[in-house]
Amino acid sequence: VVGDVTTPGIYEMTRRMTVNEALAKAGDVNRYGDMKNINVLRMQPNGQTAPIAVNIHEVRRGKAQDVFLIPGDTIVVPGNKFKTIE
Repeated sequence: VVGDVTTPGIYEMTRRMTVNEALAKAGDVNRYGDMKNINVLRMQPNGQTAPIAVNIHEVRRGKAQDVFLIPGDTIVVPGNKFKTIE
C-alpha cells in the first residue's frame, strides 16, 4: 500500500482480502488522500501492469463493489489536488 495512507508498506495477506480491508491495515486513507481515485496495480500474464480503479468512497457508501486482491497487487492512494490561495 503506497501513497496517502497513515502507514504505507507491505502487508501480508493471510486470507482473502479486499482493498477496503488492506486500507484498514495501512491505517486508512489520510486527510490528503483521494478516496475516489485509488488504483490497484495488477501484473498481467504478459508482464505488463494494469490499473484497476477503485472508488473507496462509493464502496463505503454501498454504491460500488470492493475489489478482492491477489498476491503481488499494489494499492496506490493518490493525494487530493487542491489550489493554493495566493
